[in-house]
Amino acid sequence: YVIEIPTTSSGYDFSYCDVPFYQMVFRDIVPLSSQSVNLAVDERKEVLRCVESGLTPTFTVIYDYETTYANVGYPSLYGASFEGVKENAVKISKELAPVLAKVKGATLSKHTVIEPGVRVSEFSNGVKIAVNENKTAATVMGKTVEAMNYTVWEG
Repeated sequence: YVIEIPTTSSGYDFSYCDVPFYQMVFRDIVPLSSQSVNLAVDERKEVLRCVESGLTPTFTVIYDYETTYANVGYPSLYGASFEGVKENAVKISKELAPVLAKVKGATLSKHTVIEPGVRVSEFSNGVKIAVNENKTAATVMGKTVEAMNYTVWEG
């Protein structure tokens, strides 16, 4: 099991878009999971990137944050309090479970950038997932993909 798989590029000037390279190469070899959704700068985008490449979402949690870490000076762990994360982690896991079940065992065979912020992933079992990270709806293959959302086509 490989955790903390990057879902974005390095951001250097020579790359104009993010390609899910790890997911395309290793998805059928070993189970993969995302970077911590609850510690991401934009949690919804991280969720969309999980959907886009079939990654299991990861959550970083600290059970007793208030007594153990609150006064130690680790602001990056602020979003890891178990009580603060629990409800949202369950919600996200329930949202993604049916989608991830559709691509379980399939390889990520094609990844297409339709326009900036809108991408389509095609899996070896025929399932296609369009992801829209933009603030407005987009039309992909004749269907509307709402802003900050995704649409799944069965294979």
